[in-house]
Amino acid sequence: MTEIEKNIIEIAITVLLSIIVAARTTRQELKKIPYEIKKIYADNLQQHRIQLYPAYYGLLSELVKKIDRRTINRGYLSDWLEKFLKLDSEISIFLSGASANFAYQFYWGLENLITRHYDKNELTDKEFYNELYALRADKFETLLKIDLGIYIVEFDPKIGTQIKDYDTVDKLRKKNRS
Repeated sequence: MTEIEKNIIEIAITVLLSIIVAARTTRQELKKIPYEIKKIYADNLQQHRIQLYPAYYGLLSELVKKIDRRTINRGYLSDWLEKFLKLDSEISIFLSGASANFAYQFYWGLENLITRHYDKNELTDKEFYNELYALRADKFETLLKIDLGIYIVEFDPKIGTQIKDYDTVDKLRKKNRS
C-alpha cells in the first residue's frame, strides 16, 4: 500500500469518527431541548406564582387565624369569600393540580357550610367551627407553600428536604404540638 493510500485511509477514518462523534453529540443536545423548554416554563410559572401567591396565602392565613380564635361571623365570611373568589379568578390558572383541586373543594365546602349554618340554622356554633376547621384552610396554605417550593429550600437541619407533600407537613405539625 502506498503512502497516499495510507493517508487517504487515515483521513477517511478520521472523517468517519468525526461524523460519529458529531452525530452522537447532536443527538444528546437534541434530547436536552425538551428539558430546557420545561425548565424555562417552570421558571416562568414560578416567577408568576411568587408574585401572585402572597395575596392568596395572606387571605387564607387570616381565615385560619380567625378559625383558631373562633371569631367568625356571617359578614366576615361573606366579605372573605368575595375576596377569595376575586383572587381565585386571577390566580387559579397558576395553581398546581393539587392546589386547584383543593381550592375547588374548599370553596364549595365553605359555601355549603355558610348556607347550612346561617341560612338553614342546621348547625350549632360548635358544629359550625368543627366543620369549618375540617375544611382545612391550613392545608390549603401548605399546598401553596409546596407549589412555591418553600419546603424544598429548607435550612432547618431537623426538617431538611424531607417534605414532599402536605401529609409530611401535617405529621410534623402534630409531632411539634405534642
